[in-house]
Amino acid sequence: MNEEELTDSYSQEANENMKVAIESLKTTLTQVGSADAYKNALFGLKIMVDKKPRRITDVANVEPGLKPRSLDLMVYSRDFIPLVVEEIKIAGFKNVTSDIELQRVTIIVPPPTLEDLERIEDDLDRVARSTVSNLTRIKANSGQRLKAGLENEYIEVAEAGKARKNLDETIEHYVQIAKLHILKKRMEVMGKYFQPKNDDEQMMKKLKNFKG
Repeated sequence: MNEEELTDSYSQEANENMKVAIESLKTTLTQVGSADAYKNALFGLKIMVDKKPRRITDVANVEPGLKPRSLDLMVYSRDFIPLVVEEIKIAGFKNVTSDIELQRVTIIVPPPTLEDLERIEDDLDRVARSTVSNLTRIKANSGQRLKAGLENEYIEVAEAGKARKNLDETIEHYVQIAKLHILKKRMEVMGKYFQPKNDDEQMMKKLKNFKG
């Protein structure tokens, strides 16, 4: 798609909004399957402080760790560290280390199981549907503005026809970009377990020259 050919304000607006949607998609995809995504598993964990239950995330700041597939918890009080470590291990995280002086607890997230990978793939399918829905909504909003402009004679019939064609080409362009980003992430996450489906094989050919 040549953006210079989008001379009408309706398709220009849609184009800019769809660019934002794709950037949002890219941000979302960086989190899918990462160690950072496992922070959610810690949100429900609690320790007893002064005989009262406190969430671990209330007594420690959780961040992606320096090591691959790791999380670092910066615990606010050294007294809480043994309790935090014990609770995290009970929750199923086996590789947990602590540094009392630095008030830091490090969790190495284990490699995902096949079941985990399938769950991530389902998440990616939901992200794909949500993104296409968002792009469709953007096109519809610009289309409504175009319709109103035509009814109020702000735009000529011939120009409106070209604007509609531009809107169709714009959403087709960005839907394909979204699908390529999703496919790239699926292949990365699934690795040897990746199985092509639907139009994946055709899209995989386009992925070779995809810059993102």
